[in-house]
Amino acid sequence: MKYLLKETLVQLKSVSLADLSSQAGSPSELKRLVEISRFTVRALDALSALIRLPPVLGPDDQSTVLETGIERGIPLYAQLCQFAMEEWGMVDASLAANQLLIALENLTLQFLRSSLDPAMVDIIFSQLQPWARGQEGPMRRAALTLLKLTLATFFREVEFEPGAPTRFGQGHIMIAKIIPRCTDPESAVRDLAIDCLSLVLNIISKYLGYSGEYEKNSLEKLESLKTDLGSADPTAPLIELANLLNSKTPTSDVWAFLESAASGLNDPFATSSSGVSFVICLVLKVRGGEIHLRTKELLDMLLFRLKNVECPQTRRSILNGVCLLASHQRDVVTSALLSHSLPHNEDISDCWKALAADSTQATAVLDHLIDILTYAAPYEERGPHANEAIVSFRLLSTISALKSMCLVSQISSCLQARFPHVFCLLILAQSCMLGASPPIHFPSNGADQLSFVPVNREAYRLNPYQMCADTFKSVIVSVQLDPLMEPLTEHRHWTNSGDLNAFCALVAISFSNALKSSHQRHRLAAVAFYAELIHQRAVGRDLDVVIRGLTSSLPDSSLLIRRIALKGLGSLGDCDPRQLEIQAPSVLNALMEGLEEDGREPHDGNCGTVKEALEGLLRLVPVVSVPEVERLASRLALRVRPFFEHELPQVRQAAISLLAQLFIAGSTSSASDRLAEQVHATLTSLLLHLNEGDPSVVRACKLALREAGPLLDRNIEEGTVSIGRVSSMFQTHLPEEGRLNYLTFLTDLVKLIAVDCEEWITSNYLPAATSYFKSPAPELRANAALFVGLLCGASRSTIIATQQRNVSLSLIRLLHDPVKSVRLQAMNAISLMFG
Repeated sequence: MKYLLKETLVQLKSVSLADLSSQAGSPSELKRLVEISRFTVRALDALSALIRLPPVLGPDDQSTVLETGIERGIPLYAQLCQFAMEEWGMVDASLAANQLLIALENLTLQFLRSSLDPAMVDIIFSQLQPWARGQEGPMRRAALTLLKLTLATFFREVEFEPGAPTRFGQGHIMIAKIIPRCTDPESAVRDLAIDCLSLVLNIISKYLGYSGEYEKNSLEKLESLKTDLGSADPTAPLIELANLLNSKTPTSDVWAFLESAASGLNDPFATSSSGVSFVICLVLKVRGGEIHLRTKELLDMLLFRLKNVECPQTRRSILNGVCLLASHQRDVVTSALLSHSLPHNEDISDCWKALAADSTQATAVLDHLIDILTYAAPYEERGPHANEAIVSFRLLSTISALKSMCLVSQISSCLQARFPHVFCLLILAQSCMLGASPPIHFPSNGADQLSFVPVNREAYRLNPYQMCADTFKSVIVSVQLDPLMEPLTEHRHWTNSGDLNAFCALVAISFSNALKSSHQRHRLAAVAFYAELIHQRAVGRDLDVVIRGLTSSLPDSSLLIRRIALKGLGSLGDCDPRQLEIQAPSVLNALMEGLEEDGREPHDGNCGTVKEALEGLLRLVPVVSVPEVERLASRLALRVRPFFEHELPQVRQAAISLLAQLFIAGSTSSASDRLAEQVHATLTSLLLHLNEGDPSVVRACKLALREAGPLLDRNIEEGTVSIGRVSSMFQTHLPEEGRLNYLTFLTDLVKLIAVDCEEWITSNYLPAATSYFKSPAPELRANAALFVGLLCGASRSTIIATQQRNVSLSLIRLLHDPVKSVRLQAMNAISLMFG
């Protein structure tokens, strides 16, 4: 028997596909097809007879025989049907086609009756399924006719025995795969599909032990849908069909139903794919929560089908299905979408747009993305020796998703309510992405969610900073804040924000959490934003929030953050003085704490935090209230004196200028007496720096000396006016831009000092001058030697007698200075002392 079966299969397969390639045309072509069909019918009948003989064929042999018969019979049947449409070939072609279909029915029934169980129904259904999706109508009709015959016979003849299955497990899978044919373009195919659905429901009911009348109402409802499913808008009948299926599908079969139905999304006919996609959405809406453990799997399946869908209606339904899944398992869906490789393709982007357009999901999804932006690490974890910063895949994927959502107009109102927070988060993200590399690894979609696959060549072309900037632009367009577009996308300064001021306070509050971040760039961006708010005078009633943020950043471990914080606090000097009445003490104290920095970072190439603190104080002292100046005047003047000798000229200039501002502010206050003491304490330093090489320092010294004059006047008892000669000399000979003959000026000045300030010579001037003999600056050592020589030469011997020996020894040591100009000034000073 096996030999005969094998020979029959060989003969049947010998019918070449070339013989079946003819199209309806000439009678000779029809005649040849009829002859081939007669041979095929005899072969199929032979197979039907042989499979009745023992031994029983195994499952693999059964599938092979059935597959051979169907793949030779159905295409031939379809071609004969084409000839049957021609008037001259109608009779012969129809007769041949009917005989061929009968032979296929006999073969199918013989297989079914050889093993009347669900497994054989499964084999027959799997062999017919590809032909039920065929491009030609006759193919689909033939496949569904054979399936209907199989189901009807099985329903009628199946008997239950002890140990037999108690449920028709594959029934809902078969229903799901038949659904695309319920909206087939051909009415005959639609009717056959409805009949098959009815039979499957009857079989399921019979296995559950119900009587034949149990499904009567359902079958009548299905029968009534036949006409309506072919209408231009089959929405109503599809809703009825979905409701019927929802009522008949147990929870245990929902996943199998949806998985099988998803294969119909790529049906070659738009009406079929759109119909099944609509049914899937209706089932998901009601039953989506029942597959919560397989939500991600179904989502991946929908996305896999989506990339090959061309029908717009089917595509919309699939995207709607994604939204419905999100309504049941939002976190799972969003996490799965975010796990797809960057850049997001059109399908993933469309999913985010669909979620944004869904009024029931948009707000929650947006809040979920905001949470990720808030708490996600900015960089991927790297080894201890990795130098390159790689942007976090999760963070960059979220930014890309946010951009897609912003392209939908419906998200605008939700985004406007959250704009300050989103603005803050995107600023922080941009600060982290500047100069960072894109993630070239992305999470796999396998069981291990922590695993990564290394292949994502598209990621090499990504620019994280530009992606964030593009998202920023989309957010701004969505919330209709066009004035922000230019400064944020073109990197230009802006001062007139119009209605944007309303957001400044809210954004400032949002940044406060970033100051506590463990990521340095987050803290840096927040501090920089606060500092720029003050610089642009954009803060109002929430000034205290900004000041607290900046002062809390002063102990930060990052030198750059400390500098920017000090710079921002210093910019308060440009604000309305009325705003500083309450904050002035804390701001001044904070800036004075900034003076504790050494300000020398050779690798940074800038003046450090001390310069920012000094310049901030320089702007604040003129605008704060008089009591605040009195409170800090003496302590601040004492604190800035060490910076006169700083190696950076910018720091020296800022320190001396600050002292001058203190003299100006204190000249009319009760602190003038204490400041007068600081004049005498700093007079020597100011005179020596008056002849240094940096022009800005020289100008600052001139200003400080001019402003010191009134304080010197006030320190003398009323009626004694000789000291006024020193002040007058400062005002006359130290114009800001004038050139100074230092030797002549100092000689004349010392003569006045020796008379008018005699009591300060040994207590202040000489000790201060001799301390400069050890200065690292040669010009200061030379200036000090000249000043000491002139001062000792002009003073009475009784005044300097106690210090003359020590001064002389110090000058003698200067005779060995490595710099020639210093040695010459030391010799000159000795001659002045004893000349």
